[in-house]
Amino acid sequence: MKQLDTYLANSGIFHEKTIPYNSESNGKAERANRILLERARSLLYESELPLNFWAEAINCSTQVSNVTPRKGKEKIPLEIWTGRKPKLNYLKKFGCVAYFHVPKVMRNKFEVPGKRGIMLGYARERKGYRIYDIKSRKIIEERSVKFNESLKGSTYLGKTKAETWDINSLLETSPAACEINQKTKSEISSLEIPDESAEDENSDSSILYHSRTSRQTDAAIGDENETPDVESSSNNIVNQIPVRRSERLKSKMSANVVYNIPNTYLEAKNSADWKNWERAMKNELDSLNKHEVWEILSSFNV
Repeated sequence: MKQLDTYLANSGIFHEKTIPYNSESNGKAERANRILLERARSLLYESELPLNFWAEAINCSTQVSNVTPRKGKEKIPLEIWTGRKPKLNYLKKFGCVAYFHVPKVMRNKFEVPGKRGIMLGYARERKGYRIYDIKSRKIIEERSVKFNESLKGSTYLGKTKAETWDINSLLETSPAACEINQKTKSEISSLEIPDESAEDENSDSSILYHSRTSRQTDAAIGDENETPDVESSSNNIVNQIPVRRSERLKSKMSANVVYNIPNTYLEAKNSADWKNWERAMKNELDSLNKHEVWEILSSFNV
């Protein structure tokens, strides 16, 4: 901390601290976060997409915010950063239906050359769109895309359970637990297994299942093996009762599962996308030189 204070003092920087647990002291950052949350909530609500896509909505609202005019500013943020006025004809409606091209090497002669997806935003490191492939359930980045902004992509996701649109509580752990752990062995043996036709009526079921405790439920039932009859009946119930697994907390991971991003310069140079990585690095270095955001220091000062 002393080294930081010394560096700030030598650089003429005033270190202004905030009061602990008082977010109002950092007003600009908190206000920016609130604006992004409100915009992401509006995107999800209007598109009728499930909360699994909250991370994509945040990213999309951030990129749209960078090309949105500010009060009292003559230029938009992206124009100030890049030095040129960007074209905005690439902006599309979040959550609309998108048809992306499938390369010939990825399909046979009898397959259609395009697939249906959902528009989720814009690629950050290349020119393209982030599209949710409905069939494969993966997020990909494509450039050859046609949009139908009058049609919502959520209509092709099937029936989804109504969820509360509270973005602030997305990462909070739900207190719901699996009531089957509280059942006695005799009650477990007498439980009725619902039919497949009643799977959608989860709200009417007397047994609540939660994705985070499903594995704990299996372990708890497996340990209650005092008698062979109870063990076999409990295992049959766990194997036959359908468990609804939420992917809300896995959405951010699934957003990056499609592409392997190199971690070193050597990995990037040996990858098939080396030309794109080389161009991206050159653009980044040119931007640093243009804005003069670097300073050469001796090894002693470092």
